[in-house]
Amino acid sequence: MNTTLVIREKGVLNNSALAKSEQELYEAMSGAFESFYSQGVILRRIMVDMEFKDAGFDSFTAYMNERQPCGIKRQQAFNLIHAMEVRKFLPEATSGNLHSGTWSERAIRPLLHKRFSPLDQKRIGKKVAAAVKAGAKLTAALVKSICDDERGVERKKAEAKAAEVEATPTAAGQIGKLFGVLALWKQSLGNVPSEFWSDAISEDATCLNGVSRLLSDLSSIIADASAKKRK
Repeated sequence: MNTTLVIREKGVLNNSALAKSEQELYEAMSGAFESFYSQGVILRRIMVDMEFKDAGFDSFTAYMNERQPCGIKRQQAFNLIHAMEVRKFLPEATSGNLHSGTWSERAIRPLLHKRFSPLDQKRIGKKVAAAVKAGAKLTAALVKSICDDERGVERKKAEAKAAEVEATPTAAGQIGKLFGVLALWKQSLGNVPSEFWSDAISEDATCLNGVSRLLSDLSSIIADASAKKRK
């Protein structure tokens, strides 16, 4: 990977702690083997030791937003720091295959889920290492799939889908519900006194006609569908 040492407006003395750290950061980015770890160590040192003040910044965030050492932006810097801290809990993941892959910031990112404690990360790391030893390639996709399985993501998705299907009524289900409602109406309204109907008409003279017409239309729809089914 070609890396350019980005120089921003605010200069830094050559013999300052920040200048030395930025040079180390440049060299770390030029490395090949898990270079993210060295980058995370250096960025954390710049943050914790407040070396960013050597360039005239009041905070690490302002330093990353404006200076962006070696082209690294603020969020990327925090990703590298967090990945470096988690890497300490993870085992080596090798299979003797040169193309099996190595731990990277992207591969570690799924392990940063808030649900995972350091013990969880260590346990999941062992699962990843076992998968790599069995022939899998260490990629972000592999780690994510194992993390998702740990969190029960796929199981929860399947359960949610099943619940959605169950909650979505079929045509027969809709008609069955309608039948139940109409049956209750027939039973309850058939037992009301005659004054119930006269009171309803006095309040709204068209209400009974409207209900009768609606039920007649519904009856016609059902009759037509039944006739087509018999043909």
